[in-house]
Amino acid sequence: MNATLFRNARLIDPATDSDTKGDLLVEGDKIVAIGAKAAPAKIGADMEVIECDGLVLSPGLIDLRVVTGEPGAEHKETLGTASQSAAAGGVTSFVVMPDTDPVIDEHTLVDFIKRRGRARGEVHMRPAGALTKGLDGKHM
Repeated sequence: MNATLFRNARLIDPATDSDTKGDLLVEGDKIVAIGAKAAPAKIGADMEVIECDGLVLSPGLIDLRVVTGEPGAEHKETLGTASQSAAAGGVTSFVVMPDTDPVIDEHTLVDFIKRRGRARGEVHMRPAGALTKGLDGKHM
């Protein structure tokens, strides 16, 4: 079993409205202990210890308004580079705004964003479709 102890972190959990200092113990892919008494009495050689020095540990962030160059202006930014930037900043999911060129106003472009996100993304990507054709404000 691989275990990791994150020591001396600022632990933020919006679900419980909690903002405390303490430790977080992870075994495999599960959090098994959190708080001031999360550290085991004896730390074995098989446990990785990461000193956080007050850095924040929290659930992943979600960005609901991401403007990307892809599709249409990949020279500015691609879904892949947007995903890398998001992951570096602690974002685990984002919504791609429809004001691309071409506008995300057809199911084929929605499908394109979903497929490209799965293939190239480090984070979860969700497309937002335009409410009107070409973002012109008129009913379709």
